[in-house]
Amino acid sequence: MEQIEFILLESENQEVVKTKDRLSQPKACESCNSFINIGWEKDPLHPLNALFKTECETMIGLCELKGKKKVFGNQICEKFKIHSILNGKADLHNITNRPD
Repeated sequence: MEQIEFILLESENQEVVKTKDRLSQPKACESCNSFINIGWEKDPLHPLNALFKTECETMIGLCELKGKKKVFGNQICEKFKIHSILNGKADLHNITNRPD
């Protein structure tokens, strides 16, 4: 127990190495407060499919605003609201929406 206390006290004296303070997230479903991540799925429209000559995976989830409809994380919706965990901590960048 004494060793743990010593390590904690010692770590308080260390300077934290600062990296980029903010995240960069797409302004899409995966960053939305209404998106529930359920995993990854092969995506025939993934932008890197041609480069890797295979079907890449994209995050998928359920949208609470669309009646728990399954959506890809890189979809764009007019009802987007930044996720509460990311709010104030992430810079959002625009992406091209998936074709319908």
